[in-house]
Amino acid sequence: MQRNNNEENNAGNMRLVQAQLAAYRLGIQRRMMKKKASESEEDRSTTSRPGGNLSYKRNTERSGSFSTRTSIPAKCIASKNEMQCFSDWQLTVLKWAIWGVLFALFIELKFGAVYFVLSLFYFIYLSLRYSRRKPGEASAYSVYNKNCEAIDGSLTADQFERELRYKP
Repeated sequence: MQRNNNEENNAGNMRLVQAQLAAYRLGIQRRMMKKKASESEEDRSTTSRPGGNLSYKRNTERSGSFSTRTSIPAKCIASKNEMQCFSDWQLTVLKWAIWGVLFALFIELKFGAVYFVLSLFYFIYLSLRYSRRKPGEASAYSVYNKNCEAIDGSLTADQFERELRYKP
């Protein structure tokens, strides 16, 4: 009697575990389908506007049974409560304003020259190219190009000698 009761209890537990596993698998399938649908919707909704070269995405928000669609620039900073969008020139002005305020502060602290020199080094670092050349792109140094070919507009030693010999 005790053994039959344990077997029934184990069978009930097994059915419960199987039901939970099936529900879990169904949830995974639904999430994957939603993810694929959202990726395909995102691909279809990314367009380029004729007024400029900014890329826009359509954002769909659901509230109750209504859905609202808005077009927002791709370069938006999302916060928890709201979305703030800045254009490139606004960010540039903000960066220069912060730099100017810090420069004035360092002048007051008698470290203005140090701040200016370090800023110059930082701007030089930002302007350096940190990505690799694309395949087929010529290097500015001819020794790194195929057959040591120089790029257009560079002055070669042969050209320099020809120009020295044939003075006008």
